[in-house]
Amino acid sequence: MTASTLSPTAPLPAAMFAAHRTKIFDALSTLGITSGLAYLRGDITKERHNTDAELAFRQESNFFYATGVDLPGYHAVLDIAARSARVFAPEIHADEAVWIGAAPSVKSQEAQFGVPVAYTTSLGDYFKSVGAAASVVHVLEHETDTSALPAEFAGKVDRTYLSDALILARMYKTEQELEVMKRANDISSEAHTKVMMATHPNTSEYALEAEFRYSCHTQGAKAQAYLPIVGVGANAAILHYGRNTASLGGSSLSPHALVLVDAGCDVHNYASDITRTFPATGKFTPEARAVYQAVLDSQLAVIDQLKPGVRWEDMHRVTERVLATHLRDKMGILKPAYSVDEHLAAHAQAVFFPHGLGHLLGLDVHDVGGYPKGVPRIQEPSIRYLRMRRTLEPGMVVTVEPGLYFVPLLIDAAKQDPKLKDMIDFDKVAQYLPVGGVRIEDNVVITETGHRNLTTVIKSVEDIEAVMARGAAARM
Repeated sequence: MTASTLSPTAPLPAAMFAAHRTKIFDALSTLGITSGLAYLRGDITKERHNTDAELAFRQESNFFYATGVDLPGYHAVLDIAARSARVFAPEIHADEAVWIGAAPSVKSQEAQFGVPVAYTTSLGDYFKSVGAAASVVHVLEHETDTSALPAEFAGKVDRTYLSDALILARMYKTEQELEVMKRANDISSEAHTKVMMATHPNTSEYALEAEFRYSCHTQGAKAQAYLPIVGVGANAAILHYGRNTASLGGSSLSPHALVLVDAGCDVHNYASDITRTFPATGKFTPEARAVYQAVLDSQLAVIDQLKPGVRWEDMHRVTERVLATHLRDKMGILKPAYSVDEHLAAHAQAVFFPHGLGHLLGLDVHDVGGYPKGVPRIQEPSIRYLRMRRTLEPGMVVTVEPGLYFVPLLIDAAKQDPKLKDMIDFDKVAQYLPVGGVRIEDNVVITETGHRNLTTVIKSVEDIEAVMARGAAARM
């Protein structure tokens, strides 16, 4: 797949966000809303508790989706009947401009955002001026701050529909959005490769995290979509491990130990979410290879089946079956006296695969729309953590991230379980325990006829070992 050439630093075109607003208006119409106003409040610059030290600004996702404005302190109003929008910008006075720079002119902002722009001081007067159009003011379901609205509009606020409309719009990515997400994937894929090449027994989790961040930053992606996870050995078995403080171990490093890196940059607020796992020593031991290949085979089996009309929970079941088969037939961890179906019925595989297969991806890492209203979670081990229950449709972007982990807490619980204690060979578990954990994660878009994988970083055993060997040779 051709690499994206989109700039991660140049502003996105206003036409992209005009198309988003059309999707929002269409979604509102689908919900029966064809009049009134929609009010969206952008995020503000925040400070660390009890200090004046500023935190990194990140725009509220729905606001960015509708406007393209990636600056703090803005508001937006959509006129639903007129299918139009306007943005309200904060005024930056001279004393503040000394510290943060002068604000762009209203005219230049209108050219950039493609909508009329006024200052926030005129927001109240605007609401008062629109009359009947403001009979209802739609806001997001979770919006708690409507203080910018005139007091007389407090009784006109409706939180029923706008969030649902934005979910319907955001779930299905436009080609422009996919191009941005492809760029984020390209940058992150390159960074993951650099991390593999930089890995050796005498390095550390924090040094590898720094390598990932540095690679992204030098490619123009200054922000991470989430806090990177870099775990070696037992730390790789902690699903959302984030301390990233351990040494890889030097001469005391287990030859079986793997390094799990779950990290992805964002580009123009669109996330990538990629995981790769590789040997800390540069070579897979037979035990590490067996665990890794089980996860890779399960991921490839799922990706091969992705297309419109497929139910996401069915893909989770595919993962479980492939993993259970490997655990039984290749590793001997699940006892062969029981069939794969019997192991699945007892949820024996969930001891080693305790999370869901993946989730929707977009402006948020765990993007909106995972569970339609009225659709419950499946209350079974592992699948109860599935972040989406939908039938796949074109334009959706999903993560496919199966894993196998040796978590002492879960293993000890299985030893006490009256059914599982006889189905699992715990001597075999002890043999594989030093591996830690494996997760492999790609970002995949559903197309009209199938799927397209946005993630390009290598993942076969042979390719990983070859890349790590190149890194070792470069250090000599």
